[in-house]
Amino acid sequence: WQEGRVSARPNDNDIESFLSGAENKKIAVIGASTKYLIEKAATISSNVYVLDFSEKMISDLKEVLGDKCSYIKYDILKGERLDQKFDLIISDRLVNRFTYWEAVNVIKNSIAMLEENGVVKHAIKLGNYELDNRLIAYAKGNGLALDFWDEETKTIDYTKTKDFLFGCIKEHGNISKDILYKWYLGRGRESRFDHKDIVDIVNSADGKLVSDDNYEANAETRIFCISRR
Repeated sequence: WQEGRVSARPNDNDIESFLSGAENKKIAVIGASTKYLIEKAATISSNVYVLDFSEKMISDLKEVLGDKCSYIKYDILKGERLDQKFDLIISDRLVNRFTYWEAVNVIKNSIAMLEENGVVKHAIKLGNYELDNRLIAYAKGNGLALDFWDEETKTIDYTKTKDFLFGCIKEHGNISKDILYKWYLGRGRESRFDHKDIVDIVNSADGKLVSDDNYEANAETRIFCISRR
């Protein structure tokens, strides 16, 4: 959160869309890297929980925010049982880090943590990332196999691009390309989604799509509000 691009963060209006109506509610933020969203949530509620599978991410955030929120080591993909229920659960483009059926599990597990009248708000980028398109174009232009990109499922596997990934990476704030290279390789397989995919994923997760709102900081991203069916 300290060195990435400002354009990768939600702006004030986006944060308002995430947190509208959440004053004094019990809020869970999935992903310790969304510091700006967590900080704002902590100003409107004393019941903010940060969920992340990484002890390192939690530890780093705790050094900065201290007791402004509570911290739970939690893997949303596995969906372990929690003794907590929340009025609002939010994530910022976390779903984009998963394949289609993993995304179904993530949303299903999110819904399972809701209070009866609670909602989940997942910001999800629609379409390919610029890096995806650069990798595909490079491979086509140089006669390389497209074994890293499944056109049918719209799934990319960064681990299969290691020989030419570095040259396709663009600057990202103050983060070095060496660090970005390792980070992308660590991401592995991810699906890309269109609006219909999200509707189908929510239905498969036994959820109800309440609304989807603009995400001003990124025109291709929408904030999907989901409730129990």
